[in-house]
Amino acid sequence: MNRIHFIFVFLALALLVAAPAVSQGTNYSVATADDFVAPLINPAALAVGNARGFAFALDYESLSADRSDGISADLEGFSLFLSGRVGSYVFQRSDDADVHTVALAGAITPNILLGGGLRLPDLDWSEGRYTAGLLLRPANQFSIGGTARCEADGETWSYRVGLGVRPLGMLDPRLENRLTFTADLPFSDGELLHPVLGLETELVNG
Repeated sequence: MNRIHFIFVFLALALLVAAPAVSQGTNYSVATADDFVAPLINPAALAVGNARGFAFALDYESLSADRSDGISADLEGFSLFLSGRVGSYVFQRSDDADVHTVALAGAITPNILLGGGLRLPDLDWSEGRYTAGLLLRPANQFSIGGTARCEADGETWSYRVGLGVRPLGMLDPRLENRLTFTADLPFSDGELLHPVLGLETELVNG
């Protein structure tokens, strides 16, 4: 019974702490997003190796402005991810455009990863966006990430730095992915935006 109570409390905390990240439009940190979304969040994380493979994701839309009526799948919007050891291609279809994203990454050392990406809506270079990413993992329990994005016009720059901490990994390496706290600081046009706090959980392996 105690284990069931622990799981419910754990999930409740996850929802509460992750709420600010959802309000900012993303659940992902540039310090920890090393799965299939890596080419969209921080291309450097591709070099971790967890993004390899094929993934498909549907878009969702709110049925009301305050989401009180829930959400439904948007069958016309979807994303396809195809990633290898050092490179990735993402195709995203939406009502506005077909977006193509390519990304490459490599490891300078086992703990220092670099990557870059290019996003092209409708293959229009004038609307492109370039991303450079950095990921540092001095220990399995800590991750530091950063990205710099530039629009094709060269006039709009945005930056994001993030930190991921896996406290349970300090007690037992087998538990390091069970709980991860994240904190990201986004900058746009030289101004610091609202910090984005998150909590990631993995109750079972995988």
